[in-house]
Amino acid sequence: MDSQLESSQDVAGGTLGCVAGRTARRGWARGRRAAPAPDYASLPAKLTALVRQRFPFLNRMFNALPDRRTADDCLYETATLIWMVVLGFLCRQGSRNGMDATRNTGQAPANLLALSGQRRWPENRPVTAPCTQTVTRLLDRLDPVMLEAVLVAATQALIRGKLFDNTRLDRSDLSPATRPRPDCPADAQGSLRPRDRCRVGTRKTRP
Repeated sequence: MDSQLESSQDVAGGTLGCVAGRTARRGWARGRRAAPAPDYASLPAKLTALVRQRFPFLNRMFNALPDRRTADDCLYETATLIWMVVLGFLCRQGSRNGMDATRNTGQAPANLLALSGQRRWPENRPVTAPCTQTVTRLLDRLDPVMLEAVLVAATQALIRGKLFDNTRLDRSDLSPATRPRPDCPADAQGSLRPRDRCRVGTRKTRP
């Protein structure tokens, strides 16, 4: 073997500090231990329970979206079609092909119908999940404002549930330039009103 090639391999090995049977570079702090793997078998039931507890209105709003399909010819409800895409993003499928490749595997169709609340299904017919082409046709004809209304309702539910309380800024977190003066008015909860915010060393201004 070429001597220069051998020397370059030695330098690379010394740089990385990799020695067979030993840890890389003594003295480096060890990372945190890996958390136990989640129980994937219970995830569908937990997600369904979360939606029913925190967002019981979602399926009702999904089914209320405008749908030009003939009701008698529809196999899937609108909520089932919308949840098909949502679950594809949550499961990180990455593409429509990925969603279609796994949509009818295992208990995926039954879990999808349970999540969307669809109880109507033809007798003597295997339970299946909708194709992404069907979902695409629905979304192409749907006004984005309708979906934004569902997103706003979900955000309002999170705010009412006080799930964002830990993200609020406290007065102690403010920098000295934005910290309020003692004489700066506040509302009943102690938070500053936007029109009464004032800076240190400046006069109180109103819009």
